[in-house]
Amino acid sequence: MDTLFVLLFFISIFALFIGLIKPKLVLWKGKKTRKKVFTVYSLLIITFLFLFNITYTEENLATENQTQNNAVVESKENISESDKEKAEEYYNEYKKDVMDYILGKKNEEEGLELLNSAIDHNPNEAKYYGEKATLLDYNGKKDLAIDAYKKAINLNPDYYIYYSSLASIHKEREQYEKAIVQFDKAIASIKDDNLSKEEENKNIAAYYSKIGECYFELDNKEKALENYKNAAETHPDYEQGYQLFKENL
Repeated sequence: MDTLFVLLFFISIFALFIGLIKPKLVLWKGKKTRKKVFTVYSLLIITFLFLFNITYTEENLATENQTQNNAVVESKENISESDKEKAEEYYNEYKKDVMDYILGKKNEEEGLELLNSAIDHNPNEAKYYGEKATLLDYNGKKDLAIDAYKKAINLNPDYYIYYSSLASIHKEREQYEKAIVQFDKAIASIKDDNLSKEEENKNIAAYYSKIGECYFELDNKEKALENYKNAAETHPDYEQGYQLFKENL
């Protein structure tokens, strides 16, 4: 596609040059003046430059993403056992006082430094990014938290907590469509071996309820009711909320 834009760009320049000498060779309708030639072909040249720039940018982004993915694959092969062990040391040091960092009893920057050190030694461990995202989220750094959650998901796309945490940020920002997408992914991926069936169902029901809240905010009461019903059918704790919403429609 970029080759086509380049070709059209040079054809337009050539036509502009010819038209400034003999306008009638490049204009077929209306007044055939040099001023009109300049206007028409200048606009064409600018348009092709703009389209080429969009195409070039998209291709660059795709190349950059592929390069990053290749780098992750390569780094997985090159990370030594000693680096992995060192990363775990930094991570465990952080986890000892995790609530103090989250609640502000300890300096957030010290916690981030420990997690970043873990990431430096082993950039392919999702839980380091997940913990970093949580710390950033609690400290109000939402954009940085979103980036960290996305990195965690890229490394471990099957962990539902990353999706639900990301969804909660979007919901808080009133980005309800984005929140719904992430809550749906959380429901689809929840399969935590550490959860009982009761706990798993309660989490799923909570996500359905939150999706219902999002649809309600989007003024889609039919979809809101559907998801509140899903929540009630998944766990009895949500039955009363569903009935109240249904009665007040």
